[in-house]
Amino acid sequence: MLLFFGYPVVPNVMMAFQDYTTRTFYTGETPGVGFRNYIAVVSSSVFEQAMFNTVLFTLASVAGQFAIGLAIAVFFHRHFPLSGLLRSLLLLPWPIPLIVSGAVWRWILDHDHGANCGVDGVDLHDGQTSAPPGVFARCERTSDDVLDQAADGRARRP
Repeated sequence: MLLFFGYPVVPNVMMAFQDYTTRTFYTGETPGVGFRNYIAVVSSSVFEQAMFNTVLFTLASVAGQFAIGLAIAVFFHRHFPLSGLLRSLLLLPWPIPLIVSGAVWRWILDHDHGANCGVDGVDLHDGQTSAPPGVFARCERTSDDVLDQAADGRARRP
């Protein structure tokens, strides 16, 4: 866990002590500036207002979410007609993104009709591919084959 959550922090901390501009992304040069970035932010004329707005927004958001969550919990603690159905409907948005994501990935990785159908990998400068062999499958049936089989199937029906 530390690897996945801690790793992005290290480059961001390093960037905080360097001078990053649009040009930096092209040249790769990042001169160190020490604490000048932090001094510039803290001494900015809008820093106090931005900090106040951030703290106010955070406190209001947490308080509002807590109040709404508590009200819903108290409401659903009672048993009333269709309470089970309403509880289910309340939880329905939670699994839907997972189901949609799974269906999309299943389609993308489908051997015959997926999004990577017919791609063996992207050719890099040295002649190697960006993916190991077999990761991207070739289509065994083209859309013309599917249409021909469908037409043949219809023709054979009595």
